[in-house]
Amino acid sequence: MNVSKDVKKMRYYESTLLSAYKAYLQKLMVLEKVSLYQHAVVRCICTLLDAVPHFNYCESLVEVVVRNISSSNEVIRKLCCDTIKSLFTNEGKHSGEVTGAAVRLIANYVKAHNCQMHPDSIQVLISLSFDEDLHRSEAPDKDKKDEFKVWFLIINTGTTHVTEAHPLLGPCLDGLGKFSHLIDLDYIGDLMNYLKKLACSGGKSDSSGKCVTFSERLRCYIIAFKVMRNNLDALNVDLQDFFVQLYNLILEYRPGSSKCR
Repeated sequence: MNVSKDVKKMRYYESTLLSAYKAYLQKLMVLEKVSLYQHAVVRCICTLLDAVPHFNYCESLVEVVVRNISSSNEVIRKLCCDTIKSLFTNEGKHSGEVTGAAVRLIANYVKAHNCQMHPDSIQVLISLSFDEDLHRSEAPDKDKKDEFKVWFLIINTGTTHVTEAHPLLGPCLDGLGKFSHLIDLDYIGDLMNYLKKLACSGGKSDSSGKCVTFSERLRCYIIAFKVMRNNLDALNVDLQDFFVQLYNLILEYRPGSSKCR
């Protein structure tokens, strides 16, 4: 097929641009593993992803950013977390497609690291927003399901490893509190059991003091009550144990005590 000179020129421009862009990204991926250049490279990648999240090879950019959301380097960690938050809050740039990829990568990352990550890496999920009309319908919402998989993995780990540090538990409880009205009924029974176990585990600490904090235990009760309030018509759960445990927790409170933080 014969094409005009202008079309040929445009095609050549596009192919050249993509080739150069791909080569540039490949170079960044190599340098990202070199500590001397990591800060500059991560900044470049975050800037690209934030500016053009719909462009070619965005999946590779998201992988690098997610891989660094728990970085021990505070500057790099903040850059990556801010970029993920921007993706979640500005979905108009990419029609929400990148959001799903980022949430799935975060879920895999949390699982691979057995929930031992910096709290900032999970705090980003609280920036997500969901269409409640979509939730009320039967249409699938994979991003929401993937997010709740993360929350449930973290809270389950907290109940089965009571003497280990739980750096993600605080932001996990924040997320469950924010999105408690969106939790599927099928999961609420398990969630209430997890919350009850966590709320009762405050005294089970080892010599290093690795246990669920007073504040986290208190938030477990608050979330349980919010979940019940949002689902009064569909659930028949006896909250007596929660009330008894809550009153006992209040009696434990000692202002200024390290145990009550």
